[in-house]
Amino acid sequence: MNPLEVLWQFFILRSEQWKTPDELEVIQAKKLNQILLSASKTEFYKNLLSGVSLDNFHGLPLTSKEDIQKNPKSFLNPEIPIAACTKTSGSTGTPMSISLDNASVVHAIAMRALSTTEFGFGPLDKFAIFGVDRKPAPIYRSFLGTYQPLFFSIFDDPSKNYEYLQKSKANIIGWYPSTITSLARINAESENPIKLKAAFCGGEPLTNAARKFISDSFSCEVFDHYGLAEFSTVAFECPKHNLHVNTSLLVEIADQNGKPIQSGVGQVVITSLHNKAMPLLRYATGDFASFGTCSCGRGSKVLKSVHGRKDDLIVLPSGRVCSALNINRMDDLTYLLEFKIIQEKEDLFVFHYVPNGEDISASQKKEITDLIQKGCLGETVSVEFEKYISLKKDKSGKLSTVVSKIVPKENVEYKIWNSDDH
Repeated sequence: MNPLEVLWQFFILRSEQWKTPDELEVIQAKKLNQILLSASKTEFYKNLLSGVSLDNFHGLPLTSKEDIQKNPKSFLNPEIPIAACTKTSGSTGTPMSISLDNASVVHAIAMRALSTTEFGFGPLDKFAIFGVDRKPAPIYRSFLGTYQPLFFSIFDDPSKNYEYLQKSKANIIGWYPSTITSLARINAESENPIKLKAAFCGGEPLTNAARKFISDSFSCEVFDHYGLAEFSTVAFECPKHNLHVNTSLLVEIADQNGKPIQSGVGQVVITSLHNKAMPLLRYATGDFASFGTCSCGRGSKVLKSVHGRKDDLIVLPSGRVCSALNINRMDDLTYLLEFKIIQEKEDLFVFHYVPNGEDISASQKKEITDLIQKGCLGETVSVEFEKYISLKKDKSGKLSTVVSKIVPKENVEYKIWNSDDH
């Protein structure tokens, strides 16, 4: 990897975000043509791409995680050398290994630098990342020793992690909001609290309550970050706290049939415009969001209402099925720091929660119950509440917000309650 390549890519990415939407469309079309050529050399896409051009690209069937898991080598272009590999967390099943070419490694480093320097953070700032385990940073996380992250394990005791954080002198932290919230609680009670430049959150939904709590505790701004191991940074917040899409990715919002939609909530579908070693076309992320707007001046697309994965399907008492996103509507409830909704029976949900304060009131419990019932398409369900100091994480270290113990029938149709339609 040539450091000058990283520097050049950094300036390209910084310039592209200020292009107009029409200018970006032209730039991305050129990149997409090159990716389609590279994908045509792979075993998986060579037949699928017969007759596919820019004009009908959005009619290409979605690529699923299962497609990659069945035969990951079928996605490799044998003509492009592999420079590095990264793995998904496996939070929704078997982890996947994603192969990266040199351009992708360069892009990941430049993109990471862009998502921090835009807010005044310099290369000598220390970045504490709370990941699955303590490990040295991969080569694609650093540039000439700058932006070198310090890794902490999310599975270590929070009080120990807080001690390590104090000793590290780090002034920026990330990623999982639930982990950072745990540290913020300790910090709020400390006689000598840590003050940070910023906290970057990702991997889980960031609620307004958690954002404010972290900000107040560490006396810093909190920025949301949407990233996937398959693509590195997908979107990052601007100073106005709107998520702007990485211009080296073609991002669509698609309905259940894979058709692009311009308004309303749908599945996030991504095509990488820089990884020719393992091109992924119209990749169904399993995450849901909608497009938004921003007045900051950047021309890149804006994502809003990023609810994370649909996780589970909810089986209603009538037998109808809906997305878990229907009941995952608690982001604006400032009296909740963390929550998890568990469907124990078709008509029974148990709401596990960590309050932002002593406890939540009866009227607040009614508000939560009403949201869940509305998400269940008006069917009669009951909600029980259980208070916790902290919530148990998944094996991947993430906090799933909706878990259903009811197994739906195969090949069911499910409905997403689209708040934009109400």
